[in-house]
Amino acid sequence: MKRRLAELVHPDGALVLNAEDAETLSYGELGTARSVLYRRDDPPRGGVGVAYGWVVSANVQPLPYADRRAAAAGSREPRTLPVSEIALPGAHNLSNVLAAVAVGLLFGVDPGGIRSAVAGFAGVPHRLETVAVVDGVRFVNDSQGTQPDAVIAALDSFTVPLVLIAGGREKGLPLDDLARAAVERATAIVLIGESAPVFEAAFTRAGHRRVERAGSLDDAIRRADQIARESSVKAANESAPDGPAPDEPVATVLLSPAAASFDMFIDYAARGEAFRAAVAALAVRRRGA
Repeated sequence: MKRRLAELVHPDGALVLNAEDAETLSYGELGTARSVLYRRDDPPRGGVGVAYGWVVSANVQPLPYADRRAAAAGSREPRTLPVSEIALPGAHNLSNVLAAVAVGLLFGVDPGGIRSAVAGFAGVPHRLETVAVVDGVRFVNDSQGTQPDAVIAALDSFTVPLVLIAGGREKGLPLDDLARAAVERATAIVLIGESAPVFEAAFTRAGHRRVERAGSLDDAIRRADQIARESSVKAANESAPDGPAPDEPVATVLLSPAAASFDMFIDYAARGEAFRAAVAALAVRRRGA
């Protein structure tokens, strides 16, 4: 479908392509419009990249109907914003920002405006959304992560200790890559929903040593919180003798189901809202403990 869309781009338009993805990069060979490439490294000629901690451009030429004055200003200043100002977690979101910067420059958006917009964007609900930090544990709502590749990206976005809550209505997609990623990135996995037996078999087969099942999302959050708090104490003792700063997360509970929600919820948003509510209730209990 995306290749077909690339075929239909007007010759006066542009294809903004990820130079680090072979399939996407191949769309540049269609010859329908010029390609503007981006990558998480030195920028390609006429594209966008990263250098010395900054998102930078290499003479991105604006579209014929762009704001020429702003575009000229952008071409004089290759640096757009420091990577440190990007609020979104994960290397994949850095790639997303690079693509967005390329589009902005193509349309002649002022580089200062691009910087302000990126720095002020904290993401969307149910996609790597931090809902709370409770006793050193960060709770992340990624209910929209319903496919294994999305969950792999989510796992790569946070450091260990990390407890993954997954499961729901299975989509019949291969789980091998996700299982291998979970072995490397997840301290423990708590499973919910119809797919729990299938997921458990995949994760166990890949060699994960701590996989548990929960009867409900609330139960999964309680179990994941317990594991994460135990892990955070251990990590804090090993990394900082004085312990972490107040509310500084040293462990993460990540809801990233790799499955549809329809076995337990009306949709992924309802699942995410249930996660948010359960975490809020957990925080109240912790304050009263």
